[in-house]
Amino acid sequence: MSYITNERFKDKFKNNFDLVNFSIQFAREKIKEEESVALSDLLKELEDLPDIK
Repeated sequence: MSYITNERFKDKFKNNFDLVNFSIQFAREKIKEEESVALSDLLKELEDLPDIK
């Protein structure tokens, strides 16, 4: 079971605002492409991002 916290993404973004903005933009792009957006899709996308630190 995975827990939904931002701890596992803290090295992928400078701050929480960047994390949220990325997530919103990701969902908007998927919706524009007329695709459904599941939380699991978003979490996978976030996990695949490289660390910035």
